Amino acid sequence: MRQSKTILTEENLRKYLTDETTTLNLEHHYWISNSVISKLSLLVPNLQELSLRRMPQITNMVFAKMFEENWS
Repeated sequence: MRQSKTILTEENLRKYLTDETTTLNLEHHYWISNSVISKLSLLVPNLQELSLRRMPQITNMVFAKMFEENWS
């Protein structure tokens, strides 16, 4: 069964993120995969504030990959 549209999932997160998004709070959204987290710099190029608190699955490598794409 699909989640309602009020529940933030990876599928509808991608729909909401745009070039105009500057702030993103994913605190305690532990179900969002490392793959999506690592691609945030591509999905949200103008991101200025990001909260990833209480997401223990994120490693230093995943966090570093977020910035790799913009600096390569």
